[in-house]
Amino acid sequence: MKLFRFDESVGRKIDKFGSKNIIITPIIKILERHIDIIQVSSMHMNPEGLIWGHEAPVPQLFIVVAGEGFISGRDKVRVPIQAGQVAFWESGEWHEVVTDKGMNAIVIESDQLMPEELLLKEVIQ
Repeated sequence: MKLFRFDESVGRKIDKFGSKNIIITPIIKILERHIDIIQVSSMHMNPEGLIWGHEAPVPQLFIVVAGEGFISGRDKVRVPIQAGQVAFWESGEWHEVVTDKGMNAIVIESDQLMPEELLLKEVIQ
């Protein structure tokens, strides 16, 4: 057995797009012919954390495992999100994430994501 860490002490800061108080720790990346097939990361958003609005380069799942905050999509309307909920953004979709108190999430990025096939539908937007 091997044991690994993915907490914020082993991650790196993200300030791209004007983001703040964000630490990301890549967990796994699967490549095929040097092209990303899927990437899974842990995201630690400290209080007053912000992932500044930008377009998703590929479809993304944002799986909240602790804390709470707000997400927005192309309409730029902030919607609350908390532990146990998942946001999904299509490739090219503008999105933003913000938290006042802090939030931790697992982020999965892949052009092969189809969350509707397995997740119970609780459409937030």
